[in-house]
Amino acid sequence: MTAPMPRAEMTTRKSGALRRGAEQPSQAARAPHAERANRIVRIAAILYAASVPLDAVPLAGSFGVARLFGVLVAVAALTQPGLTLRRPSPAFWWFAVYVFVALLSAVPHLDWYGGAIQQRAMTLVQNLIMFWIISNVLRDDDLSSRALVDLALVGTAISVLMGLGFMQTAVHTTRGVRLSFAGVNPNFLGGVLSICLLALVGMVLTSRLTGRTWRWLAPAMALPVAAALVRTGSRGALAGLFAGLLVLAFSGERATRRVRNMALLFGAGAAAYFALYLTSISRVRWGEALEERQVSGRERIYPELLRMIGERPLQGWGMENHRRELGRRVPQLTQGALDSHNLYLHVLSEVGIIGSIPFWIALALCVRAGFLARRTRHGLLPLVMVTAMLVSNMVTTGIISKPLWFVLAYATAGGMVALRERRASRLARMRDEVQHVVASARAG
Repeated sequence: MTAPMPRAEMTTRKSGALRRGAEQPSQAARAPHAERANRIVRIAAILYAASVPLDAVPLAGSFGVARLFGVLVAVAALTQPGLTLRRPSPAFWWFAVYVFVALLSAVPHLDWYGGAIQQRAMTLVQNLIMFWIISNVLRDDDLSSRALVDLALVGTAISVLMGLGFMQTAVHTTRGVRLSFAGVNPNFLGGVLSICLLALVGMVLTSRLTGRTWRWLAPAMALPVAAALVRTGSRGALAGLFAGLLVLAFSGERATRRVRNMALLFGAGAAAYFALYLTSISRVRWGEALEERQVSGRERIYPELLRMIGERPLQGWGMENHRRELGRRVPQLTQGALDSHNLYLHVLSEVGIIGSIPFWIALALCVRAGFLARRTRHGLLPLVMVTAMLVSNMVTTGIISKPLWFVLAYATAGGMVALRERRASRLARMRDEVQHVVASARAG
């Protein structure tokens, strides 16, 4: 028969075990409990993510593919409201304040532009609701991984079809021919493809969302996407892409990985330079922008927008009215409403400083959430994607487009995951410390 262990030795071993447990994160800290989406919600969210690159492809009138799957997500959300409709993030409330101010600014102009205002208002509210639901659903790492993979797969499919000539459309300009897909605006398509390309690269270099097979598959998929992106001739999309790659270059906890990422960034820059040089439309457009300061009419739009903002700095010109006023002031480019071609000047001219402040705060919270997510399985990928989107929107206006709101929702979800894991880690450490104090008191 084994002799009983002395009580002092038993206490010493227990205290040692507790000390080791306090030094290492507990299982709860590593994998905090979170409610998982049911199958209906998961399928709807994945289909919505896959439809984001097809946002501008119309089905009937203004009813597009992404809007159809957005309705599906809204219906599916009702099957699990405890998860999909749980308390929104702070960014949601600040975006909601901006949307409320924008809707109020439209009231005086309903008699003149009622139909256009109604359409823009409905789209803006729908995007806000999708931001709320998707930012809740994508807190599930497995689901967010599947959503990003499907987003990248659809972007790759579009690029391959363009390369084969299927559904490829040509936009003839005075500087050459820009290629697109299914009649979509080349700038919009370029922005979407840049996000797909960053998802492909980022899931290999910075996140831990995919397996080994993806590491071999992603580079092969990235080649047609990059080729299609260059052929769109979108300068803003390329600027956003390199902004995202610059953030990606600094990812990695070890110096060797950062050096590898920097080398890849320089390699991508060299490849892009030769690709631009070999693509006539991109070479001409970049040459005009850098040498002649001609940026497709933006050199006339931006000064006029600044004058409009100076005339009504606080309240702005109102939803839709600011686009009509800009069209009247720059008649050489349009006979009706004229887009601002800049998200930030768009918001300032629409709702002024009063309505813009909540919008800036919401964007800052999304960027912060992407930065917080660097300690999770997502790595710097949320920050990479949101940086690219915000940079590309310096020359486009994506306020009513699904890609912008999807990327912001993904970054917000990553930040909420980081906060959840941090909270669980703190609770685990506190619990271990209390157990250690109790064990020490009993030993004494």
